[in-house]
Amino acid sequence: MNMLLLYIRKYITLFEIDFGLLLRPQRKGIMIIEESEWHYPFFNCDFVRTILSQSLAVLYRGYTPYIKLKNRQEGETNWDTFFRQPFGVDVRMGGAVGKQGYSPRELAYGYYFHTPFIKHHYKRWCKIFKKLVVLNDDTKHYIDDEYKRIINPSSRIMGVLCRGTDYLDYKGLPIQPKVEDMISDCKVWMSEYHYEYIYLATESEEIYNQFVAAFPNQIIVNKRDYFDKKMSAECLRLIGEVHFDRENDNYIRGLQYLSSLVILSRCNALLAGNCGGTLFSLFYNNRKYERFKIYDLGYNE
Repeated sequence: MNMLLLYIRKYITLFEIDFGLLLRPQRKGIMIIEESEWHYPFFNCDFVRTILSQSLAVLYRGYTPYIKLKNRQEGETNWDTFFRQPFGVDVRMGGAVGKQGYSPRELAYGYYFHTPFIKHHYKRWCKIFKKLVVLNDDTKHYIDDEYKRIINPSSRIMGVLCRGTDYLDYKGLPIQPKVEDMISDCKVWMSEYHYEYIYLATESEEIYNQFVAAFPNQIIVNKRDYFDKKMSAECLRLIGEVHFDRENDNYIRGLQYLSSLVILSRCNALLAGNCGGTLFSLFYNNRKYERFKIYDLGYNE
């Protein structure tokens, strides 16, 4: 497909999303998404970004997406491990008329690290998340129970996402703020806007300890595993290389991570480095934060 046609098709799609013409079941039947950008044996935010891009491409063609990645190995997760199918469709309803693999051009429909800084793009992706990223019953029950266990709904809580480990020097990814800078900014917000607690989302126990030292008795976290010590001990470069010796490891780590992001989206405000988890929580929040700040510090070279 030539670039001009792709450009035209992309902006027709965005127009249809903005005016409510696309985010609904389409007339031609069901198209199964069975391949994606990477294999994705466990849940991560790039998996969500790619699947949503493909889903928009399917909707544009007049079909309703059904997400069922093939070639799953034992213990690997799929879309419906955590989420409902878009619009609640089921292939058992009949009308499955096609299968959709993966094409890089479909990423033209996706969101990017600059998306939160462009108001109309940010609003559009909040709308897309509300329609297409819907927790299944088991996942929702788990997250709701965890939220009730750790969060007092009458408290004013600032959500903070602070990445460490493999994100800090990975080429092409956004530069993350220094922990001490985030702590300083948190102190300003806590004082100025009267937040009582910080809900902290991080994969690094070292970062968690720094926040606890700076805000004693004010840090809230969900049940989760930290990765930094294991990565250091086993000389691992990427989070995706970490495995814990337990049954259903991919499912457990994915559920803990997703729960952390959804709880983050339920806070009163958000202060975060620019990364996939931040974008997920920001869009899932659907413009309900009192305020948010995403650090815009450029990219690792």
